[in-house]
Amino acid sequence: MKFLFLTAPGTGHVNPTLPVAQELVARGEEVVYYTTDKFQARVERTGATFRRLDDIFNTPADEIAKFQKNWQENSPALLEDVMRVMLRYVTNTLPRMPKMLEQLREEEFDAIVCDPMCAWGRALAEMSGLPTATFYATFAMTKNSPFLRQMLSRPKKLPSLKTVVAMLRLQSVAWYMHLRYGISLLDPKNLFTASESLNIVPLPRSLSGLWKAEVNYAKFPLFRINWEKAHQQ
Repeated sequence: MKFLFLTAPGTGHVNPTLPVAQELVARGEEVVYYTTDKFQARVERTGATFRRLDDIFNTPADEIAKFQKNWQENSPALLEDVMRVMLRYVTNTLPRMPKMLEQLREEEFDAIVCDPMCAWGRALAEMSGLPTATFYATFAMTKNSPFLRQMLSRPKKLPSLKTVVAMLRLQSVAWYMHLRYGISLLDPKNLFTASESLNIVPLPRSLSGLWKAEVNYAKFPLFRINWEKAHQQ
């Protein structure tokens, strides 16, 4: 089989998928991984084929730092951060989708492994119609998960004008994508809760914390991963 990996180009999103890609290659399967240049060496060490994404797919370091700061300070601006990240992903990748979809069809993939926070990847997976597995880099969550409830309940006052504008812009782009490409409307909650018929959760149950009682961990006997080795990559 030929697998396509689509993840948000961040260390915490890419690294957990590498042992899975490596195991698939070891079993004689073909793996193609779309990501940015900074992860090329890591991907190629697994035996997977690297496909370059433009640097525009990267999340700027200052945005990551701002997100972390707002989370730590319990800032109502956190929701605005989520809107901004989704908006950038959608608006920056929209013009590239027809060409990327054409490349996907030319390569004749059999299945896709996609990060739930990779909004453009999920859109491509839906447009392609290929069987898709969701790979949660951290905790698997549902719409009732404590983390999501906590994040959405953080604002104690009306959202700022900047947040409202970001939400309206995201909604307009989401509707355009829905009408133009026929894909599902984007929802910020899906950055955390997107799921497929197969959902891969690398963390063991013992580390799942508050999510332990809520998540049905997919039984996935195909992979027996050496996580100590994976964290050294």
